[in-house]
Amino acid sequence: METKLNWKKIDLNGQAALIISAIIYSALIGTIGNEDFYLIFSYFAVGAWQLTSFFTYFKKRKQWNKARKAYGITLIVLAVALIPPITLFGLFGLLFLSPIMAIWYWFMTKHELEN
Repeated sequence: METKLNWKKIDLNGQAALIISAIIYSALIGTIGNEDFYLIFSYFAVGAWQLTSFFTYFKKRKQWNKARKAYGITLIVLAVALIPPITLFGLFGLLFLSPIMAIWYWFMTKHELEN
């Protein structure tokens, strides 16, 4: 049980570090120039961490709460939205939904760690 809590703490702190650094870095780059690459890279960095985390806990479905199930369903819907011919709409939607999903997953992990 202690190992699980340690991994959850590492997961939570890693997510927080990536989200905060992405916001700060994007704000700094945004004031210096128009470097959209760094913002997109931040999306991929935070998303990759959280997807890895989600699928790591995927095999423990018996322990899922309602929020984790809803998050999983949302991931499936977004994956379907990336199938042609609606790929452009799916990518456009991800541009705005990714930050919301990142914060949602962080709060979900924090809640799981506290319980």
